[in-house]
Amino acid sequence: FMVVVMMDYSLYLMGVNLSDKDVESCSIKRQSKLICPGSDQIEVSKVFHCDGLLLCVSKDHKRVVVWNPYSGKPLWIELTHELKRGTRSSYALGYDKSSNSH
Repeated sequence: FMVVVMMDYSLYLMGVNLSDKDVESCSIKRQSKLICPGSDQIEVSKVFHCDGLLLCVSKDHKRVVVWNPYSGKPLWIELTHELKRGTRSSYALGYDKSSNSH
């Protein structure tokens, strides 16, 4: 099975194999990492999920991205205003049944 793990402000998709045979057969392998095109990584401070998609807020609160761990592709959200530290921000990720889209 697959799990999403957040370590040191990075998100990873990990494959987990728990064998019934013995402990030595168990394994955890990194499958992919959320990356920013043109950069090594985005530092993620908050993660929200809906229907397998992850809404990620950067540590500096300047970027928001929706990540599909299955495809490994990020979709960057253009902010209409600057997020400021110390202020409350609301985030939402949902599904619109009428248009069959997120």
